[in-house]
Amino acid sequence: MILPTTLTEINDGALLDCQNITSIVFNNNSTENILISTSAFNGIDKNNCTIIVPKGTESAYGNVDGLEEFSNIEENTTVSSIIPNPSNTSEAIVLYPNPTNFSFSLFNVDFAKVEIFDITGKLIFTTKYTKNEIISVVRFSPGIYEIKIITDKSVTTKTLVVIY
Repeated sequence: MILPTTLTEINDGALLDCQNITSIVFNNNSTENILISTSAFNGIDKNNCTIIVPKGTESAYGNVDGLEEFSNIEENTTVSSIIPNPSNTSEAIVLYPNPTNFSFSLFNVDFAKVEIFDITGKLIFTTKYTKNEIISVVRFSPGIYEIKIITDKSVTTKTLVVIY
């Protein structure tokens, strides 16, 4: 799971029952404004899930409340380039913000059919997307969802994390 640089808070139960997550990538170069609830990662196997952080931040992330229980915190020199910046990407479809607690939008998409699947693969929502539209997820339970974006040019799958 890749977390955006805009992430500042992960609340209780945000990743409840997400036991299949094997890595969580943090993109913030600073841990100053990150607030993580002590039970945000309940359900994740902290011995087998690796926290990947930007180069030079391993010890800082190791001291963040909520992350100290993870056995594996590793630095990655390419973390900052994993998520495209919606303002400067030219071709990649970007789902933003992610994680979200209210809604999301798609960048570099004019028109698409959007299908949302729950963690079991069940189709739970379908809509037609038009450029700059906002798709609400307020009715969704916190968790991980697969977003299938079908355009006239391609089919793209993204992962969305809904938090509260």
